[in-house]
Amino acid sequence: MPSAKHIGTAGEHLTCSVLFLFGWSPAIIDAEGMDVLAVRNQEILRIQVKSTKKSLDGYSYQWQVSKSIPKRSLSVDDCDIVACAALDIRKLVFFHINDLNEQITRRVLISKMKSDDIETQSWEEALAQVQNK
Repeated sequence: MPSAKHIGTAGEHLTCSVLFLFGWSPAIIDAEGMDVLAVRNQEILRIQVKSTKKSLDGYSYQWQVSKSIPKRSLSVDDCDIVACAALDIRKLVFFHINDLNEQITRRVLISKMKSDDIETQSWEEALAQVQNK
């Protein structure tokens, strides 16, 4: 049984793999509020990775998109994008930090996570919001 640390690290590596394929140069870092820095040309993105090993209820995945104890929602001070990893299907969905609307948890239907273009589509949407600051 993998530990929470192993699950988190697996999500970080999956995120880096996908970002490499999108033409970015990602690096796993150990910093408060972010797990991955992604660089392309002169652009730098701060990414927080949240991972889950399997679906919550057979219908959806759920991630804790928060930090600290007591839990507080992530903000633009923490990161630009949150990558949510579903490790059992090895897929990601990306959210611009403002799309999380100060939530503590985020759910996504399994059917949406399994769609062929979820990673590309969600990355492009999150990236467009970062670039339109």
